[in-house]
Amino acid sequence: MTRPALLALWALLLLAGCGLVGGEDEPVESDSALVDLSGLGDLKDQFNQDTGVPRILILLSPSCPECLLGASRVQQVVLDENPEADLRVYVVWADLLIEDARGSVDPGVMPDPRAVHYWDGEKTVGTWLAQQDRYWQLFRGPSAWDIYYLFGPDAAWGEAPGPLLDSGYPLVQKTEGLRETLSRILPR
Repeated sequence: MTRPALLALWALLLLAGCGLVGGEDEPVESDSALVDLSGLGDLKDQFNQDTGVPRILILLSPSCPECLLGASRVQQVVLDENPEADLRVYVVWADLLIEDARGSVDPGVMPDPRAVHYWDGEKTVGTWLAQQDRYWQLFRGPSAWDIYYLFGPDAAWGEAPGPLLDSGYPLVQKTEGLRETLSRILPR
């Protein structure tokens, strides 16, 4: 192979590794690790079933490096540091960027069994939250993502989930705030 051909191949491989060139839609290792949302009601029902424990709703893009770092930080500073804490994390992965696809979701970035991973290919949750009066100011845009919402044990989802205890955007920069707020409501 000639030097220019090798350089072109190297550049293509580099770009593919950075997510700038499309690749195949790899299947998720375990389909049971990713729940398909058929609408907002699925998440609302689960949220209300989990009343009595703190709940964290996280909205992410599977191809956003900052989102993946944020999810990993939540695993470390919230779940790993509180292994006995009774809490739930709803991780909603959505089709937000050009590289996003159901098959690109890696539930392994937050493998804790207290985290439930959802695929929202229609961006239903993020779009709905961005349109709610009580939440729109937290994320300005057509769909909320790279953000967390923390709800206490007494929260319920009627017209909207609430009351909201804390939120943070972008996730990777706000995990310390999540840790601090959660530590105040977790039993010691």
